Amino acid sequence: HHTTYWQHGDHLGSASWVTDTNGLGYQHRQYMPWGEQWVDQRKTGYSYNTRYTFSGKERDEETGFSYFGARYYQPSLSIWLSVDPMADKYPSLSPYVYCGDNPVRLVDPDGREYIPVGDEAAKSATVSQIQNQTNLHIYIDKYGYLRAEGKAKNKIDRFLQKSCNDESVQVYLDCKNENSFRWSDGSIRPTAEGGGYDGNYLWESCAVARQCVCPQKLAEFDASVGDSKPGLTMIHEMAEGYFGGKIALRTGKGSPMAEIEGSTYDRAHKKATQIAWGNKGPIYRHDNIRYNNTTGKIEFGDFNRCIGYKRVP
Repeated sequence: HHTTYWQHGDHLGSASWVTDTNGLGYQHRQYMPWGEQWVDQRKTGYSYNTRYTFSGKERDEETGFSYFGARYYQPSLSIWLSVDPMADKYPSLSPYVYCGDNPVRLVDPDGREYIPVGDEAAKSATVSQIQNQTNLHIYIDKYGYLRAEGKAKNKIDRFLQKSCNDESVQVYLDCKNENSFRWSDGSIRPTAEGGGYDGNYLWESCAVARQCVCPQKLAEFDASVGDSKPGLTMIHEMAEGYFGGKIALRTGKGSPMAEIEGSTYDRAHKKATQIAWGNKGPIYRHDNIRYNNTTGKIEFGDFNRCIGYKRVP
């Protein structure tokens, strides 16, 4: 008789639980922010020890090092054991630093670009939706970065190429098909329509932003306003996070999440709207209130014909 075990990861991919097919826990792990093991609890009589631990990477039992593919990481010292092979591209970062000194929210040690993190289905849906709206080839590379390659033919293409290669802004796309997120203010709640601005901060010469996206919810929104393929709203969410980062660099200060005093959400949202929906016309929200994507303002009036969401050219 063979028992099948399932490994469950947290938002960083770190192995947190090992269960059987009935959901009975056999092993429970927790980690310090930099990956050092904090808790290792096991069911009595359970001898198997999962070797895939912090960030879902394989841990060498003899040395305690984690193997990430390009090099080894020492979680107890919070450093890499060899120089970053892309160190010349990021001169402001130590070639030994892990995740830009932000291991709680980021999962990749080098680069300052879009980093989709979440369950695999949600990441795949995110890439698929973006692909629907561009002539470029969209994919996630082996380091976890979102890439856009090919010849740009329109505004969205040019935006994707520029933003995916902009070393000054790193956007952390938290992708989940379950519309529930932990926000920077500590709350756990859903997004309104599938996307949310969680603010940004400055780290050395780089702006780091977080954008929460639920591909399934965004696709439903796109369909509700008459778009034939999902993706425009996903482009909007990406652009919102990116422009929030650019605003932070220009002003010299980060931003809290949307709805918090001092947030740059409104400015980032308006610029993102020009990229994703610039030629599509306003979206009406419900019977007497609408958000005009052209002006970036809420409008009040007698809009009884616009119940629900509808895009009007």
